[in-house]
Amino acid sequence: MVQDLDSSKTPERLLLVGCVIGLLLIAVVGSASHFLMQKQIAEQHSGANVVNLSGRQRMLSQRLSKNALKLQSLSSSVELESTLSELQQSLVVLKKTHQGLMSGDSELNLPGENSQVVSRLFKEIDPYYQQLVSATETLLKIDVRDPEALKQSADIKDAVAVVLENEGPFLSGMSRIVFQYASESEERQQATNELENLLFVSGIILLILEGVFIFRPVIQRTVNAMALLRKSEQSLKQTRRRLEASISELREAQENLLDVEKKAVLASVVAGVTHDVNTPLGVCITAASTLRERNYELISLYHQGNVSRAKMEDYQAVAKESTEIVLNNLRKATELIRNFKQLAVDQSSEQRRRFNLRDYLDDIVLGLSSKLRTTEHQLRIECSEDIQLDSYPGALYQVISNLIMNSLIHGFSDQKSGSIYIEAKQVGDHLEMIYRDDGKGMDANTEKHCFDSFFTTRREQGGSGIGTHVIKTLVEETLAGSISLNTAPDKGVEFKISFPVVAHG
Repeated sequence: MVQDLDSSKTPERLLLVGCVIGLLLIAVVGSASHFLMQKQIAEQHSGANVVNLSGRQRMLSQRLSKNALKLQSLSSSVELESTLSELQQSLVVLKKTHQGLMSGDSELNLPGENSQVVSRLFKEIDPYYQQLVSATETLLKIDVRDPEALKQSADIKDAVAVVLENEGPFLSGMSRIVFQYASESEERQQATNELENLLFVSGIILLILEGVFIFRPVIQRTVNAMALLRKSEQSLKQTRRRLEASISELREAQENLLDVEKKAVLASVVAGVTHDVNTPLGVCITAASTLRERNYELISLYHQGNVSRAKMEDYQAVAKESTEIVLNNLRKATELIRNFKQLAVDQSSEQRRRFNLRDYLDDIVLGLSSKLRTTEHQLRIECSEDIQLDSYPGALYQVISNLIMNSLIHGFSDQKSGSIYIEAKQVGDHLEMIYRDDGKGMDANTEKHCFDSFFTTRREQGGSGIGTHVIKTLVEETLAGSISLNTAPDKGVEFKISFPVVAHG
């Protein structure tokens, strides 16, 4: 190819022409790769959105059947109106999303470009969908002023029956549609990846050809020193790329571990709340069963004409005691669930809000009570009840819960009983918090690397080494504060945390 060119052209002109051609080809391949990547990202986003909304349809159909079934047991106009309102909202979202999945909706970011298989699946569930919508619309015509009448209405009972009958087939059909959407999305992504790999290989080949036919004559004329310098430079570039790739992988791994850490703590709270809620509910069931038995006895005596004053007074005492027990334990269960809901919202949303510090610390400890209850360890909180924070409760929850779990796992690993002490006080516009335990503490080397990511003394037991790093990151970046550690072997640990009462920004 070089021999066919005009011999009057100098090596410099050949190099220039070859560089221009090679760069143009590389630019074409690079541009194609860029547009391909953008297309892949858009398709992945759209596909994920379609799958999510399809999954939401299943949840909405279950909500329709639950509220429809609930209507038959309501006796209050207020409850009936609230249930009908929730039923109507669910139906509106169900219809809008269903139409968007079939025909497209720019507001919901739904393309509406379904395959023949998906279109056929939608046609299969259409009768169930129409029946479900029609029956729900019938239920929405209920007169909220007369809740007792709906229990006698044959139309309402038929409508509820239709909802319950069609909810299952619709739910099953939507599951097949979700699976098909996901399968088609994976196929499109695979095809795009193959084309992307082809473009990448083409770019490599172009670079190789450019080097062989253009730069090789020039490189052969350079001195040995320049050749060595070029090789060294190339080696450094490769090393830098490998280091950049390693850093990127480490950052991704760190983010994944942070997410796993949050989910692990939330799972622990779920287990604790479940155990705590079961206790008052069990008491309620026992009290209600006792009351039911006494009701049967009183009814039997009434029909026999043997209801004496003493038996009536005895029944009244049992009824009063049973209802008090049921109400008190239901209040306990309600409070536990309310606290859990707030903690779960804080941990998932990571939004800033105003909250009472003492109440929130109590909620955190309550959420971890299942872990503490199985040990002889004691936890004490000293905090004024009037400290109000305008900050990020989710971050504070992660900090306190990780500190407590570190004490239980590491600090008290060799002792049956220990003490945890949390003190919080407001100093000016900052909150000063001290967390202390009397566990086995840390040696100098562990203290030095305590806040380093992936550092752990229990790696063989499955430790990730991310716990204290998460604490430091949340305190310094999310809460805009500072944290320090004071510890020694067999002297426990003391963490001093300071952050603004009112978060910045």
